Amino acid sequence: MTNLSQFFGSGNAQLPLPVNPDAIPLKLLIVGGGGAGGAAATGGGGGGAGKVLYVDNLLVNRNIAYPIRVGGGGRGQFTGDLNGKTSYFSNLKAEGGGGGGYGTFTPTPATTLGSGGGKSGFGNRGTEASFNSFNSYTCISAESNITVASFTNGQGGPVGASSFGGGGAGSEGSSFKGGDGINISIFSGFFGGGGGGGQDPGSGLPSSFPLDLGGSGIGGNGGSQFAAPTPGVDGTGSGGGGSVGNFGVVESNGGSGVVIVAYPDTFPAATAPGATQSFETDTDGISYRIYTFTDTTSIASITFN
Repeated sequence: MTNLSQFFGSGNAQLPLPVNPDAIPLKLLIVGGGGAGGAAATGGGGGGAGKVLYVDNLLVNRNIAYPIRVGGGGRGQFTGDLNGKTSYFSNLKAEGGGGGGYGTFTPTPATTLGSGGGKSGFGNRGTEASFNSFNSYTCISAESNITVASFTNGQGGPVGASSFGGGGAGSEGSSFKGGDGINISIFSGFFGGGGGGGQDPGSGLPSSFPLDLGGSGIGGNGGSQFAAPTPGVDGTGSGGGGSVGNFGVVESNGGSGVVIVAYPDTFPAATAPGATQSFETDTDGISYRIYTFTDTTSIASITFN
């Protein structure tokens, strides 16, 4: 499989580039994969959301191939890495979310993740992440408007307390509840919801206790003594829900990330193998071509004509 360094080495575009007079202004959304939920007898922590990076008015040149890689969601603790994977557009990136805490295990803190995973009922945090500042994106031109959305961790809490949801793009996780995602209106929806925490059977919660505790309806719901957890929604970078012991080892995966490119339809169609093309009119009344990349298995590219 071709990796990004090989792709760049073949003469494809890295940002920044000198901007040509006929450059195309993009709205660009990059979302990392969500972290998987943890599993614990007292409730596993929810997975953290992938970072959401939104750039408005990014100027790109024509007739150059820009590489794209979509990060996959984290996988359960017994089948793979709980942390979500990084998504890229050229050398801009959005890191994946941290996996939820589980059992008596505290993962090593990470410095290259989006939102962190929630703690388990044993009091152990999920994978923690340090916040990445705007300085990480100096390759974006001054004309661009940048939004970087992630919260470093699901909130902590004392040992024996309830599990916590994973951090979302819009807020931290809290008791059972995954952090909120963030709404990007031009792309018609929320991205980066935290996974809900698993509900401890000893908490005394009734079967009617609401299970829709994944952030913004896209983070996975935490499991309980009455229901299994659910995964984060693919294509949104949302965290998976935490599990509890009643259902055995139930692994709730994080949702895959996404890369979405939009520009006014007054410019020609791009060459973008594997992307889904659609059209959307923004609140400014401009109609946009939209290219959505969701395949996590290979490197894609887009060339603006």
